[in-house]
Amino acid sequence: MTQYFDFKALSKLRKKKHLTMEKLAHKAGISYSAIADIERNKVTPNLETLFKIASVLSCRTSDLISLAEGKHAEVLRETETVRLNGFNMRIFSMPDMRVMFGHAEDNLPSDGKSSSHPNINETLFVIDGKCRVNVDGEDYDLTAGEMIRFAGFLPHYLESLTAGTKILVINSNK
Repeated sequence: MTQYFDFKALSKLRKKKHLTMEKLAHKAGISYSAIADIERNKVTPNLETLFKIASVLSCRTSDLISLAEGKHAEVLRETETVRLNGFNMRIFSMPDMRVMFGHAEDNLPSDGKSSSHPNINETLFVIDGKCRVNVDGEDYDLTAGEMIRFAGFLPHYLESLTAGTKILVINSNK
């Protein structure tokens, strides 16, 4: 039989919560042997069992399934580089979000062209320098260490106010 899930990671999560297999089993209302078999990948637990375990570990059932699915960390390389309103943007795309690192070598004025993205929340963090973010016609001037979050469907644009401004933009699905 093909093994689709690896529940060995459950052991690590359990230990982080300072629980023995016995304590987890007792708190979840399932047998010690069930926990041992799950952690050793001898059985694939049903959703009810996962729900009970997740409740004890203070996480969601879907978190346990994701943990057992495999990759816990993934290195991403930039997928493209674009010029946007005076910023050189390095873009990193994932299925559920897009991360952009922007660097403005000079403080050229924005072309004022707005963009909008349905079903996206946009967060912009200023790493260094100053920039202006216009959201739905209202200007927000931000300096290093400040951030703004807004619904991506609103028309918006940004511009650097100082040479060398660095920003991080995160577009996440709603």
